[in-house]
Amino acid sequence: MSKKLIFFTNSFPYGIGEMWKANELNAFVHYFDKITVVPLHYAGNFDDPKPLPQGVESVLPLFEEENINPKITDIAKIIIDKDFFYYWSEFFSKKAFQNKTKIKSWLAASLNFKRLKNHQVLQKILKDADTHTVLYFYWGKGTCDILPLLNKSQYHKIVVRMHRYDLYEHENNGYIPYRRQLLKAATTIAPISQNGLEHLKTLYPNAQTNLKVIRCGCISEGLSKPSTDNTMRIVTCSVFVPVKRVYLIVQTLQTINNIPIEWTHIGAGKLMSDIKTQCQTLPKNIKVNLIGEMDSRKILQYYIQNPFDLFLNVSSSEGVPISIMEAFSASIPVFATDVGGTAEIVNDHVGRILPANLTPELLAKKIVEYYHLPNQEKIEIRQNAYTKYQTMCDAKQLAHEFGKFLIS
Repeated sequence: MSKKLIFFTNSFPYGIGEMWKANELNAFVHYFDKITVVPLHYAGNFDDPKPLPQGVESVLPLFEEENINPKITDIAKIIIDKDFFYYWSEFFSKKAFQNKTKIKSWLAASLNFKRLKNHQVLQKILKDADTHTVLYFYWGKGTCDILPLLNKSQYHKIVVRMHRYDLYEHENNGYIPYRRQLLKAATTIAPISQNGLEHLKTLYPNAQTNLKVIRCGCISEGLSKPSTDNTMRIVTCSVFVPVKRVYLIVQTLQTINNIPIEWTHIGAGKLMSDIKTQCQTLPKNIKVNLIGEMDSRKILQYYIQNPFDLFLNVSSSEGVPISIMEAFSASIPVFATDVGGTAEIVNDHVGRILPANLTPELLAKKIVEYYHLPNQEKIEIRQNAYTKYQTMCDAKQLAHEFGKFLIS
């Protein structure tokens, strides 16, 4: 019998910054006879889907938009639904009635479950799948909300990947609806870090599922070179949102006036204009390049074509950042905050692991110290960074290991 994989993702394949999905699919074609991608929504990408590997097909997104934006009047839809007891059991057992935020989260998840179970295309896909089919959900929130409705024995495996926003309750105002039901319904829950696995074990010690760390990675396309003109070139890559704390970098650079620094940031977002304004007060020894959004397929080439000495990640929350792995793949040392699973790949051999409550003063001190390290020591750190990529972040190796697991 032919082996089939149904790959459930959230956005129309695939959004900027999601090249790991492409890396996985390129490996999975070696293990499955048929692969179908099922996006949940367009995410605004109505006319520019990324190319899929040969042998992989995609259905159109199930819905145009992700957001449900529930209203209190939508509770009536839940009351009259035949799965009434499923919804209200969660509502009372998890005390979702305690505040408006929890009520809204519960209602949104309930409405998502309702729209998924009534979606004819999705139901046909799930009905046609058999014991030779693997259901793989790339995110722990979204289409996987349908899982409690399914019969495990109908499929070869049901695997749910979890990253950050779809894993940690503290990223969701302390509550992720229907989590216990999801853990029970899947055959394997696959967080991308050991930190994520321990989080699930602590909160759900009696979960009736297999927990397995399955890491993400990236592809190396070549190595970046260090600067040769005594300027320290720092690069960052993220969207401009509060959790990334890009403002900390600006505050740090405002305190450094004794070494030449060129800071390049890749990414855009709602806080970009604020950061631009803040950069106007930086001292003259600091040069800033805010280059905006860049297609994920071009970022590695950008690293190769330009000299970079240091990559920074100062987020307040992470899973295991692909952006850090991409820096390693180009042999760029990394300074990063000790949040999520970041410390599983970042240490003093490849850069510096920094406290989660990082201050601009401490970061400035660490940057200046690094600038004054002997060149030979910095060369060794660059070599260590690339070795870390080879041993823990090589997408081809990781994806093939994952593919073998899926069909086992």
